[in-house]
Order: sequence, then C-alpha cells, then structure tokens
Amino acid sequence: MVKTISAIFLFIHGFAHTVGFFVQWRIIKSNDMPYSTKLFYGKLDAGNAGIRIIGLIWLSIAIVYVFAGYGILTSKGWWNTATLIITAFSFIFCIVGLPDTKMGVVANIIILVFIILNQRFEWIG
Repeated sequence: MVKTISAIFLFIHGFAHTVGFFVQWRIIKSNDMPYSTKLFYGKLDAGNAGIRIIGLIWLSIAIVYVFAGYGILTSKGWWNTATLIITAFSFIFCIVGLPDTKMGVVANIIILVFIILNQRFEWIG
C-alpha cells in the first residue's frame, strides 16, 4: 500500500511540474501560475528564451518523477537515489519560481521526509 501511494504521489508531483513547461511555452494559461519571465519573487528577468529553458527543465523534472514512481512500483533499487536527486532539483526550481510554486516546496519537503523515514523504516525496498 505504501508503495502504491508513494508512486501515485510522485506521478502527481511530476504532473504538476508539467504546468511549468506548458505555461512557460505558452501552451496553456493558468491563473495559479501565470506566464512571466520573472524569477525569485520577480527580482530576476530571465527573458522569453530563458523562461523557455526553465520550462524545459520543469518538463525534465516531471519526466524523472514519472520514472521514479515507476521505480517504486517495480521495486527498482535506484528509485530512492533518483527520487532524492530529482527532489533536490525540484526544490531548487520551486524556490526559483516562488511565490507561484509554494505548493511544490511543500510537496518536496514531504518527499524528502518520506525518503528519510523510508531509509529508517524500510517501507519500500
């Protein structure tokens, strides 16, 4: 049960990262995350090309989260390391995207706490 819930959480978190790609590439509009070239609470302007690169990074993070979820479901030994690394990247990019990405910061903290507890209690191998 823990394995399934954890994988679903990673899939959902990965899906949430796709919004960063779709908005930055102007494929969709979102009231929760409006298109902007500004980062760090609007203090840094990445420009249109820069924000598209950021969008590609959001998409890459999303894809790795899907693979990490797959790794959990199929009991691959690398899921823990992959999840830890991608969560570090996710956390950094959520900080860069604040204030629009505050829920992502919370989700990343939950994932990191889970990874630490899983190492202690070995809920997932």
